Amino acid sequence: MSRASARLSAAATRLPASAPTDAHTVAAHADKGHRLARVPMTALSRRRSVWGCAEGFRMVKDSARKKAARAYAQETGQSYTTAARHTAHRQADGGVSAYQVHIGLVQALRQAGWPVEYEDFPEHVEYRSYPGPARVTVGRADQVTSFGGDDDPDPDDPALLDLSRAPRVEMAAPLVATGYEVWAEIGGDRPVGDVIARLDGLLAEGRATAVARAVNDAGCAVCGDAYPSAHLLAAAGDDRLRVCPAWAFDGDIFVTGEDATGYVAYQIDRLPDSDLSTPAGWAGPAALLACAAPGGLGERLHQQWRDAGTVYLPSQSWSDPCLIWIWLPPGDRRPAPLARFGPGACLAAVVAALDKALPDLRQRVRDEQAENWREAAGIYDDADDQDPPDGFVEQVWPAAVAYAVSMTTQAAERPRHRPPLQHLPGSFDSLQDHLRLLDVALDIGDVESTLGVGIDIITQALDP
Repeated sequence: MSRASARLSAAATRLPASAPTDAHTVAAHADKGHRLARVPMTALSRRRSVWGCAEGFRMVKDSARKKAARAYAQETGQSYTTAARHTAHRQADGGVSAYQVHIGLVQALRQAGWPVEYEDFPEHVEYRSYPGPARVTVGRADQVTSFGGDDDPDPDDPALLDLSRAPRVEMAAPLVATGYEVWAEIGGDRPVGDVIARLDGLLAEGRATAVARAVNDAGCAVCGDAYPSAHLLAAAGDDRLRVCPAWAFDGDIFVTGEDATGYVAYQIDRLPDSDLSTPAGWAGPAALLACAAPGGLGERLHQQWRDAGTVYLPSQSWSDPCLIWIWLPPGDRRPAPLARFGPGACLAAVVAALDKALPDLRQRVRDEQAENWREAAGIYDDADDQDPPDGFVEQVWPAAVAYAVSMTTQAAERPRHRPPLQHLPGSFDSLQDHLRLLDVALDIGDVESTLGVGIDIITQALDP
């Protein structure tokens, strides 16, 4: 085992004590969906005493949902699991359907720019979704007194639940509540816009409070800027050299071992799940690795982390960087092209917003790259002018957007610290080593040029 793999194994021992480690439990969690399997189920439980009991309602061993599923399975010859999924997705007779509220909210959140993963089958009398760093449940769990797995009633079961009472929408962040968290509840009969506005406000307030509460007890190994120790990561694979987001690929830190890139991805992935104050700037390195890597990075990381001894599953965003969560500057510092979003948005939505508001950004980058090439070639006379090569790398353009926007957010949230964008010029000297570990075939010179020029031009364009 390499030194970096040994560090990954050591990191696995720092998983929450409640994290599943036996094969049976891990397999069971994996069946519940990608995002859900990433964290222990106990961490997703409610943090408030809101279970309650409705007079006259109780859980039974053989619910109407189960009977309907068995009948449908017998009729169609399908498996019980398939039949249960089919029969669960129905309208709530005479009341508001929890399932329809759940699906409607997921769709509306995505339209509003949120990255959302969700479960399409109820558990504990509720449906779950995971918008950005938050967790949301929709259901009628307050109408039962205990839970029995497959025997739990469907949230829209009229035989066991009072469907005249609207389902409850509960929301909380971060995903794993190990410390500070925010929580709220709203009726499922409210307009979906009201629900999203409540989530926007909850997350914005929670983020601001968490950032204000964060204690800067350590310094970046390169620039010395103060951060909470947990927010400085071993970007080059050496735990003794922990850096801030601006220096993740700096040449002053040497990549150690074949698993260095896998290790930094593991740290980036775990950090926001339990910490609302995570530096916004880490979205930049995450986007760069995910955008530059060949397809299937998530599967590759999964195998690498598994070989190192951790059961933690990589986020889907490693295989689809469009899903990366980007914290946006607070309202009073928000650039106009991003004004329609809540406290954050997925990378795809941010890129699309810039394309709509500033459609010439890519061409401005190409023009600047061409001018830099002419200067480097010593061409100053129109008579000697040549057509410069196209050094723009579309594949990493979203990473340039992620860097510019997330670092702008970080500067706004930490006004007493040096703006991280001041660090970035010339801070990608070790990027080539990481790209080699990912088998990236892109030209490193073109990648660095697209990043450097792109970040600068995007930042200027977004300066309010």
